[in-house]
Amino acid sequence: MIGDDCVKVQRWIVLQGGPGLSHHMFRPWLDPLEDVTQLIYSDIYGVETCEDPNFKPWVLDDTLMHLRKLVESHIGQSLGVIAHSWGAVTAMYAYNAGVFTKKMPLVLICPAPISQEKLRVASNEFADTIPSKLIKQLVKSTYLPGNHAEVMEALSPYYCYNSQNPPAISCGYFAPQSFVSVASSSEGYDFLCKDIFPDNILLIIGEHDQYAHLTHEYPGQHVILPQTKHYPFAEDQLAFLQVLKEWVSKPFCVS
Repeated sequence: MIGDDCVKVQRWIVLQGGPGLSHHMFRPWLDPLEDVTQLIYSDIYGVETCEDPNFKPWVLDDTLMHLRKLVESHIGQSLGVIAHSWGAVTAMYAYNAGVFTKKMPLVLICPAPISQEKLRVASNEFADTIPSKLIKQLVKSTYLPGNHAEVMEALSPYYCYNSQNPPAISCGYFAPQSFVSVASSSEGYDFLCKDIFPDNILLIIGEHDQYAHLTHEYPGQHVILPQTKHYPFAEDQLAFLQVLKEWVSKPFCVS
């Protein structure tokens, strides 16, 4: 990277996937990073109170407003972004909207595909591998507030290469409402504009993740973790932390 402006990131904004997962899922696996840096867990705006029956659907513009306030509250500090799955969509939308700057390094963990159409196709292909009865349970749970750990536990073999060590799910998915909201607020918009990427990007990819074959369209350093699927931070925590600790500890240079 050309340039003399090299800094160490002081804090990393952590964006969950789903949409609809809370920080309760990530914290047990990412908290060891606190040895080398500071983390800011930012639940997807609109569903962070997912156990509240009055939760509202997720809207991209609301999320951008929330993230803009978060960044502004840390003026003077160097920030980076860590995003998992659908959180990659949120992150890239924020970069393209100028809420996140190109100087903010980005870690993508098993990111969702590069466009709405590819996301739809890949999601449908993945859904075809899951028994229809389980799909119906998942869809039903998305319309109900509260903890749906039992549904996610049944789904864990499809998301985890080693289903004996699945991540703990503390909040349910609200994907149907969320995807409706996304469609209404970003119709026809590809989430990634290829000329707007941060200067420093790391992808951590599960070897058998349902989106792995689409990650080649992301620039940056790609690290593939063997024998993992969609939750490599839980499936092989030691290997995952080794890669991520090295990344978040180093100074980043921008052009």
